[in-house]
Amino acid sequence: MSSWARRAADISSVVTSCGHPGASAPDYTYRLEKVKFGVPLEEVCKNNENIPGPLLVLILKLNKESPNRRDVFRAPGHQGAMKKLIHFLQSGRLVNVDNYSVYTIASVLKKFLRKIPNGIFGRTGEKELFDIIELDNELEQTDRLHRLFTSLPKYTQRLLVLLFGTFRVIASNATQASTGMTSEALGVSVAPSFFQSCVSDGKTARMEDVLKFKVATKIMKQIIDKFATHDLFGRENYEYYARVTGRILKVQDEWICSFQYPPPPRGKLAQQKYALQHSLEAEKTWLQCQCERWGLPTKSVSTHYEPHQRNHQHFSSQTRQIDSSSYSHTHSQSPNHQRQRQQQKPKRGSKLPSHYHSTDSVRYCDVDLDVEIVTECPTM
Repeated sequence: MSSWARRAADISSVVTSCGHPGASAPDYTYRLEKVKFGVPLEEVCKNNENIPGPLLVLILKLNKESPNRRDVFRAPGHQGAMKKLIHFLQSGRLVNVDNYSVYTIASVLKKFLRKIPNGIFGRTGEKELFDIIELDNELEQTDRLHRLFTSLPKYTQRLLVLLFGTFRVIASNATQASTGMTSEALGVSVAPSFFQSCVSDGKTARMEDVLKFKVATKIMKQIIDKFATHDLFGRENYEYYARVTGRILKVQDEWICSFQYPPPPRGKLAQQKYALQHSLEAEKTWLQCQCERWGLPTKSVSTHYEPHQRNHQHFSSQTRQIDSSSYSHTHSQSPNHQRQRQQQKPKRGSKLPSHYHSTDSVRYCDVDLDVEIVTECPTM
C-alpha cells in the first residue's frame, strides 16, 4: 500500500463515531495517530513526516464550513468540548468531527499552534519575518518570503499552506457572506498563535509586545492577501493544498492547481489547450443531448473544429434559421417516442431542409475557434 493510500485510510477512519465506554470497558483496538500538544512539530509529524490524520481532518472541516460562518477564529469555542477534543487527539481516540462546532475546532487548532515550542516559524523565522515586512520593494519581499517558507521542513510547509489557504478562503468570502472575518480580522485573531515572540511571559503586556503584535498582524494579513496572487509556498505545496481540500487555485494567473487526476499540464499555452479540450467535449455532449431531444440521429452529427481565420463573412453567409417546432419524422428511436411526436401535431406544409449547415464562433481561454456542425436529416 502506498503512503498516500495509507493516509487516505487514516483520514477515512477519523470520521468514525467514538463511543463512551465506562470504567469496565476494554481498551480500544484501533487507534489513530496521536496529536501531541506542547511538543516540537517534528515529533507530532514523525510518521512519514506527514500531518497526523486527525489534525488534517480538523483543518479540512474548517476549510469547508467556516467560510460561511461568522467570527470563526475570533469567537471562542465551548470549553468543555475543547477539553474533550484535545483529550481524544492526544490519546489517539477515534473522533467524530460532526459533534464539534467550527468555533471549538478553531480554538483547539489555535491552542495547538500556540503550544508549539518556539512557534511554528521558530525564533529565527519570526525574526526574519519581522525584517521582511520592513522592506519597501514588494518583489524582494515576496522572494524572501518564498525562500523562507520553502526552507522549512516539508511537514511545516504543508501545515502552513493548509492554514493560510483556509484563511484565504474565509477572507475572500467575508464580504459576500457578511462574516466579518477579513484578512485583517484574521490576522488579529491568529497572530498570537503563530508569533510567540509578541506574547508577554508575564501577566502584564509591555509596550514592546504591543508593537510586535501590530507588526505580526500586518505580516499575517499580507501572507493571506498574497496567498494566491504571489508564489509564496511553491507549486508543489499549492498542488498539495488543491489535492487535499478539493479546491481549485489559480496562482499568479499562470498555475491552475486542481485536485483532478491526471493534473493539468504545465505552461500557460498547454493549460489553455487542456481547458479548451474539456470545453469542446462539453459542447459535443450538449449537441448530442439536443439531437436526442429533437429526435435527430446522434450518429450523423459530427463536430469539426478548425483554427479561427477571423473571416466573419464566411460563416455569416452560410448560417440559416430553422424552426425546430415545425419538424417531425417517423424514424423515432422507440414506439413511445413516436407516439409523443404524433401527439405534438406539427404544422403541415413546412419541411426541414435536406442539408442543414451552420457555423458558429466560440471564444474560450483567449483562443478563437470556428465550430462547424453538420447535421443530415432523414428523408421525409
